[in-house]
Amino acid sequence: MVSPSTKDDGTTRRSRPAIAWAILLVLGAIHAAAMAGAFDRATADVDLHEMERRIRGTVVDGRDRVVRIMVRGTASTAASGVLVDARGLVLTAGHVIDPRNRRIDVELADGDVLEATPLGHVFAGDLDLAILELRTDVEREFPAIELAPAGSLEPGDWVVALGHAASISPPNGSVAAARLGRVLATDQALLAFDGPIDAGDSGGPILDLDGRLAGISSRCGHETWQNLGTTIDAIHAWLPHLVDDTVPAPDTLAWQGNVRRPGPHHSKRDPTLLAALSHVGGDASRLLVEIREGDRLVGHGTIVEEDLVVAKASLLARHSRRPTVIHRTGDARRSVRTSANAVAIDSALDLVFLRAPGIRPPRRPSAIRRTPVDAGTIVVVPGDAGDATAIGIVARDHDDLDRRDTPDDRPFLGVRTDPDGVGLAIVDVLPNSAAARADLRRGDRIERLDGRGMRSPRDLAAALEHRQFGDRVALDVDRDGRS
Repeated sequence: MVSPSTKDDGTTRRSRPAIAWAILLVLGAIHAAAMAGAFDRATADVDLHEMERRIRGTVVDGRDRVVRIMVRGTASTAASGVLVDARGLVLTAGHVIDPRNRRIDVELADGDVLEATPLGHVFAGDLDLAILELRTDVEREFPAIELAPAGSLEPGDWVVALGHAASISPPNGSVAAARLGRVLATDQALLAFDGPIDAGDSGGPILDLDGRLAGISSRCGHETWQNLGTTIDAIHAWLPHLVDDTVPAPDTLAWQGNVRRPGPHHSKRDPTLLAALSHVGGDASRLLVEIREGDRLVGHGTIVEEDLVVAKASLLARHSRRPTVIHRTGDARRSVRTSANAVAIDSALDLVFLRAPGIRPPRRPSAIRRTPVDAGTIVVVPGDAGDATAIGIVARDHDDLDRRDTPDDRPFLGVRTDPDGVGLAIVDVLPNSAAARADLRRGDRIERLDGRGMRSPRDLAAALEHRQFGDRVALDVDRDGRS
């Protein structure tokens, strides 16, 4: 049986920092007085509970109007879009359908798949828009999004991006994932915002907290503050021409924008904002521990009870063989450092439980939320110094690990191997992994997996690449000359 984690060759779709497992805190009793000045115009007169209510309403209402766009051809691509007319008009990014001579299928939120015809598109500079018309044999009314007024967005406004991001969305039959961001700047057609988006989000809607369309996702950068979209102002100006090419097109040069994003002001990283959230994670930050391999920080874990820490299984399997857990209590002289070993793995959730002798939870435990943590719920990530390091929202009500583009979340056996000319000699076995439960030992030689010869760690990685967590595999192993 295979456990959750990674393949040996470590290839990734693009470089990205390792994501540390940390505590995500849902909101407690946080009121407007504590947030004075932290949320600018978007939340000046409401507390975070009211903000969460609006976000969750935006997500629930908006995701039924988001579609997945599948462009067929030699190089098939997937993207997102949003229904803007009850007759079946879908707004997306212009680059999604460029070039236009390919078949386009659209998957609705209810799972129905319809073919679509491009009506018009513009993909020039900062303009990145297209309109598709859904084909249907019967008369049908589609749920359509309301458009926000032109000029309604200002820097610091909170927005929600919805889309089928490749890194977190299963390929079929899933609702759009939600991400929280703030408007950094707008100019003509150009919208800069810091909601985390990825490949597959192109063409997805950017919504204000009234659930109205405020922009269309266009380009994602290596950092969230580099993400760009097309403004609602440009959508209003170009929509008539995109729907009907007999309507004169606006001047593309007049819609080119220029935005500067000097520092974190108005962003989710605004120090004023994070400082105002520090009291949210003050108690829970004392549950946070560092996990190191030697002197190298591998990630973080959370104390769940005395001597027991939970962390991301695939992160440890990939980056740590002999983890050390460090609990910083606020006084460097009282920090606790201890060696840890895995005692259990939850394959479905990609969690590992580490036995860490000497690690103690705080005497006053953090409050536990009793209500459902659904899509749109606000979460805060605390740092080990008691500060707040990030704010975001839950992406979906129910989520599954996606394994196509995230090698850290792919199944693994739990062995480290070296080729010896005949097979793969096992040089280390991760405690409580699938390999350990199958009684594989250091010094064993793996010769075949499901009849396939194993000559290098790359062979083993390739054999497991398309496996799922919990699949069973047959190994031919040589131990001291005995098969």
